[in-house]
Amino acid sequence: PVLAATLVRLAAGTVGMLAVSARAGSLTRLVRAVHEPTTLRRAGLATLLGTYTAMLLAMLGIALAPATVAAVLLSTTPIFALVVEAVVDGRRPNVAAVAGTTIAVSGVAILTVGG
Repeated sequence: PVLAATLVRLAAGTVGMLAVSARAGSLTRLVRAVHEPTTLRRAGLATLLGTYTAMLLAMLGIALAPATVAAVLLSTTPIFALVVEAVVDGRRPNVAAVAGTTIAVSGVAILTVGG
C-alpha cells in the first residue's frame, strides 16, 4: 500500500499542476519544456531522487509508526512550511498563518494526549 499511496499522491499533484497550468494559460509552454531532453533528464532525476523517494519514505514511516506518532509527524508540516517561507522568501509569517498552524498542531496534540 505504501507504493500505491505514493503514486496516488504524485498523480494527484500532477493533475493539479496541469490544471493550474491550463488555467494560467501556460500549459503549452510546460509541454514544450517537457519535450526538451535536458529538462526531462533534470526533472526526471529530481522527481525520482527528491519527490518520489521522499514521499515513499514518508508513507513507509507513517505505515510503520504507531498512529499517534504518525499524527504528530504529519501535523508538523505547517511548521516546516512557515520556516521554509521565512528562510527562502525572507518573509515573516503573518498572524493568520501562525494562528492556523498553532490551532492545527494544538488539535493534534490534544487528540494524541487525550486519546
